[in-house]
Amino acid sequence: MTSVNDLVTAGQFFVVITLELVVLFIGISFLIGLIREYIPEERIRSALQHRRHGIGNILGAAFGALTPFCSC
Repeated sequence: MTSVNDLVTAGQFFVVITLELVVLFIGISFLIGLIREYIPEERIRSALQHRRHGIGNILGAAFGALTPFCSC
């Protein structure tokens, strides 16, 4: 009987995590769409190019970490 309860618990956990991730993905995709719409790519590129080499890499990694989804 405990194996059935474990399976039900695992199924509930799967459904909850899946729903949370779907909501998170939709929200982040929406925010990235807004950023891409209102902030031109040239502005981001110039902000990263005019920094010292190390600082530009760190800022680029930070932007990439904040937006880990392909938005093409």
